[in-house]
Amino acid sequence: MGTLLSEDSTHVVLRTEQYGSIRIARQAILTMTQMEPPRMVRGKPWYASRYASRYFGGPSGYGLQKGEGAFDNVLLFFNQVSYGFSDQFSLSAGLAPIVLVDGPMPVWLMPKFSIPLKRNRVNLSLGALFGHLFNSYSAENPTFGGLFTQITLGKPDENFTAGLGYLQSGSDAGSAPVYSFGGTVRVGPRLALLAEGYFFKLDNERYNMSAMGLRFMGRRLAIDLGVAFLTLEDDGPYPIPCLSVRVPFGTGKGARLSQ
Repeated sequence: MGTLLSEDSTHVVLRTEQYGSIRIARQAILTMTQMEPPRMVRGKPWYASRYASRYFGGPSGYGLQKGEGAFDNVLLFFNQVSYGFSDQFSLSAGLAPIVLVDGPMPVWLMPKFSIPLKRNRVNLSLGALFGHLFNSYSAENPTFGGLFTQITLGKPDENFTAGLGYLQSGSDAGSAPVYSFGGTVRVGPRLALLAEGYFFKLDNERYNMSAMGLRFMGRRLAIDLGVAFLTLEDDGPYPIPCLSVRVPFGTGKGARLSQ
C-alpha cells in the first residue's frame, strides 16, 4: 500500500511508508485498486468498511459497487452470494439446505437497486425477493417472494436504516407489511456495534424480532456475533443466538476497502 508517484506501460512507482519508493513491473501486478484516504482516529487509520450493504442478515440502503461481491452465511444454514453488476444494481442468490433436518430447502434470488440521494449521507434501496421451496410436499404452491425498500441515513460506518416490505407466500399476499430497522456504529478500526429489528404479522399474530451485537471486521471477512429476541404477541421474548459471516471478493472501485 502506498502513494502512486508515476506509471507507464511497463512499470509502476509507489512511495511506501516502510520501504520508501519502489518500482514494480506491471507483469508482476495481479490487481491494482485505488483507495480513499483513511479516516484517522487517535492516530490510527480507519479504512472504510466493505460491509456496509447489510447488518446481521438484512440489507441497508447501501449497495455493492460494480465488480464487488460477497458470500454470506447466517447461522450455518443460510447461504447467499451477491455481486454488483453496477454501482446501483446487485443480484443475490441463496439457499438454505434445511432439508438436512428433514425440511424443505428454500432457494431465492434477490435483485436490489441502490440509489445514493446524497453520497455517503442518504441512500435509498429498492429490491425484490423471488423464492421457491424444494422438497416441500405439503405446500400447494411452494413459491414465496416480496418487495422491500430501505432508506439509510449516515455514513457507511455510522448509519440508521428504516425499511418497509411486503411478503407473499404462494398466491396469498401478506396481511400486513413488514417494518424493519437497522443501525451500526463503528467503535474501533476492526470493531462495530450492530442492531437490527423486524415487526410483522403472520396468521393474525404479531411478531417482533430484534437483534444486537458486534461486528469484527478483517481484511478478508467479517464475523457478526450477537443475540436476537423473538417476541410473540401473547408470549415473552425467546433469545436466539446470532452468528453470521461475510466474505467479500472482487475489488470494485476501491471506495470502501476495509483495513
